[in-house]
Amino acid sequence: MCNVLNDFFPPRELMHLSLIGQSRQTVSKTLEQIAENLNNLGFNVSKEQIINPIIILNYFIKDNNIQSHYFIGPDYLKKSITKSNDYTIPEYVILCDFEYIECNYTLFNTVFQYIKNGSKIIATTYSNYYISKNEYKMDTGIFVKMYETLCNQKAIIMGKPSNIIYKTVVEILKTDPKDIMTIGDDILTDIIGGQELEIETTLVKSGKYKEGDEKANKPDNIINTLSEAIIWYK
Repeated sequence: MCNVLNDFFPPRELMHLSLIGQSRQTVSKTLEQIAENLNNLGFNVSKEQIINPIIILNYFIKDNNIQSHYFIGPDYLKKSITKSNDYTIPEYVILCDFEYIECNYTLFNTVFQYIKNGSKIIATTYSNYYISKNEYKMDTGIFVKMYETLCNQKAIIMGKPSNIIYKTVVEILKTDPKDIMTIGDDILTDIIGGQELEIETTLVKSGKYKEGDEKANKPDNIINTLSEAIIWYK
């Protein structure tokens, strides 16, 4: 039996659900909200069983001894991030979520000035858009790419398809990539990201899925809805 990663289940004996990839669905929600959503789908998990992108980010901050950072995202997420020391120019600018904060020229220019003066970029997703209630919405990746272009710097991505998230979760769970399954609806991030680490992949034919996606990068499995993944979890 495989673990699942991204709508991601570790081995049943570990009983963690590690949601590393659904950028807006997981990054912008608390662990309690994620657990509630998953329980509504029938997964029967608690918040203690979830590893989300914020947890991955905190591991990265600790492992790299990052002392200062400027965080872009709502306050309830900022409280979950390892506290930054005082700074003139932060070591890193963390681009997490622009949707639930007040955005204006001053904010965008502050980020620009920090990066231009030496701050490195961390982002929790590289996706350009996401889909919510059948509506297309801009995602954080749009702003990440803007700053990469303006400042001639590549961001460190904490979201799919970066190997950082996959490798960190494997380390946290002390398991083998071959015992993990990644499930998602985005052929470019969910499926290709998993294939690069030789993780079993499952494509969900919903959300970002487009007819014929599976022909370009063939996944190991195809399901119609995330709820069908319950058969692997139980």
